[in-house]
Amino acid sequence: HADLARIHSQLGDNGQALVHARQALALLQQTGAGDGEAALDAEYLVMEALKEESQFPEAEQAAAALQARAQRQFGPQHRWREPLAEQRAFIASQQGDPRKAEALVREALPPSSAAPTLNGLRLRSVLGTALLEQARFAEAAEAFQAVVTGSARVPGYELTDALADRYNLARALYLQGRLAPSAALLQQVVPEYERHVGRAHDRVIKARSLWAQGLQPEAVRTLE
Repeated sequence: HADLARIHSQLGDNGQALVHARQALALLQQTGAGDGEAALDAEYLVMEALKEESQFPEAEQAAAALQARAQRQFGPQHRWREPLAEQRAFIASQQGDPRKAEALVREALPPSSAAPTLNGLRLRSVLGTALLEQARFAEAAEAFQAVVTGSARVPGYELTDALADRYNLARALYLQGRLAPSAALLQQVVPEYERHVGRAHDRVIKARSLWAQGLQPEAVRTLE
């Protein structure tokens, strides 16, 4: 059931992912393994499916309960710590509380001097988004630049995430009024995005729109 939950999640069928994750958790509890790592993994799958179904209050409740159980059973540095911080920060942002999202990320974020990791990169990306939502554009650009630089050295960082980080870096630069570097970055990102997800994808359209807006002042100067 846990495997089926993961498969349905990858397929985007989050309703079925939630059904199987709950069944996995129930079976683990029935067999006396309700306090083990497999049960906490099943709880994580439940929380993640709730989040993907946009059931944010329920997802936050499940995440907070899992964090408390994991810390109680496995100590403060348990292996769910960083992924849970990322998920809870995303939920907080979706609920319109970027300050809470920032606080959750900063609490779990590895020091900047540490070697980049997958979880650390994802946390910094969520931090950048929370800073953008607070109109702290220079700090957001710094966060996304750290992710873009670090992701080149971390095997396994997904191309979809890497492209989103570069787009968000361009967005932060644009919102600072740094139009030329934003447009230059988007000139590289847009063709890569198109090859990855297709020209009609929503993210490609948004990236093209931002690129066009960044070029507009230059076009106006040329016409004059």
